[in-house]
Amino acid sequence: MRLLFLYFTLIISFNSYSQTREHIIKVNKELNEIFIDSVSDWPDLIQKAQTQNKFIYIYCTQTENSGSDYLNHYIFFNKDIKNFVISKFILLNLKMDTYHESGYMFTKVSQSFLDSLKKQFTIFQTPTHLIFSKTGKALNKQVYNMDTTGFVKYLKDVINGKRQVYTLIEEFKQGNRKPEFIKRLYYSLRLASDQIFGVQDSINVLQKFIDAYPGKKLFNKDNGKIILEFAEEVDDICFRNLFTNKNEWYKVFDKKIIDYKIISVLYKKLDFITLNYSLRRKTNVIEQANAEYTEKYKTYNEYDSIVLHRAATNYYYEENNVSEFLKSIKCYLDNIGDFEEKLNNVNSYSWQVFKSSDDMVLLNKVFNWSAERLKNSNNAYYLDTYANLLHKLGQTNEAMKYETKAIELATGKYIDEFKSTLLKMQQNEKTW
Repeated sequence: MRLLFLYFTLIISFNSYSQTREHIIKVNKELNEIFIDSVSDWPDLIQKAQTQNKFIYIYCTQTENSGSDYLNHYIFFNKDIKNFVISKFILLNLKMDTYHESGYMFTKVSQSFLDSLKKQFTIFQTPTHLIFSKTGKALNKQVYNMDTTGFVKYLKDVINGKRQVYTLIEEFKQGNRKPEFIKRLYYSLRLASDQIFGVQDSINVLQKFIDAYPGKKLFNKDNGKIILEFAEEVDDICFRNLFTNKNEWYKVFDKKIIDYKIISVLYKKLDFITLNYSLRRKTNVIEQANAEYTEKYKTYNEYDSIVLHRAATNYYYEENNVSEFLKSIKCYLDNIGDFEEKLNNVNSYSWQVFKSSDDMVLLNKVFNWSAERLKNSNNAYYLDTYANLLHKLGQTNEAMKYETKAIELATGKYIDEFKSTLLKMQQNEKTW
């Protein structure tokens, strides 16, 4: 029996190998129709492009990079993609980490050609896609692969000027500092790469954007939207501007909007510190994280009452430490002010308090905090939470109205669950 099993296993494995090998041979044969065999230098490449009246597409990979196999065997082997590429581009497939004078699927180029590409276009990771005009002008760079559904659109966007990062850079160098343009350029740089090219250039773009609006000229809604959107880390230029000039930004936006952004960025930093201690299986995680955070970020201690309690509330909720969660949520709500928590957290925390506490003071506090947002959400789960809070606080008639609405909006198993909850309300039974 074992020999028979082994025999069938070998047969299946051999067939699988044969099919894979046949597929690869077929793919490689067809790919010869797409890739250029060799290029001597840049003038040679540009001449080929102009002779064929096509854009230039350089696809850069490296040894042992599965991205090359993915792109070659699945993307370019897709009939529609292959036909589009053949019609619009001459295509080079370059291995960046090893000089190859021969080898199927890779274009033969000189070492100096490879070195110039690496240096000029800051190629740190592969696969990297580089698109050039018919005259050799750099248009776009993108790192990593795309799926088949978006590949042709990506190429069309580059050809039509919607995704030409190098063209945008030139426009920036010529002085365009309009907010919408800055936003488009910034995201284009990010898409180009998450390495040095993209990150450092993005910082420079934002710095020069701010410098273009000296004094009071910066403080308007269009400019402020850029500052708010790209204030992502404590140390970045937009966050520093937002915090340093918050009194000016309060005049442009509602104070809650500015404070929400500042608190969210600070919270993200504390949350990361907390996670680090948690992953290291430290005891007294919150105490240690809070101590490190308050020491490092003394500049922002005016927000500590919200940030620290918010982090503790989330940590104990995620850890399912109910007793500590109930203490933390109470302190959090006492210090929250006008800060607007994420709606999903509002629902989650409210539900936990509903299930776990009989403290009417805390239940009323949570209800007052969450009521307006939950009942106006038009979301079945949030409405169910709101209805249950009402029921536990003795407002059962109102609770049944919202539980009925939750049933109307619910799907799947939750329909029966909410119906069971409504029945308990109608019979004046506990739902917790």
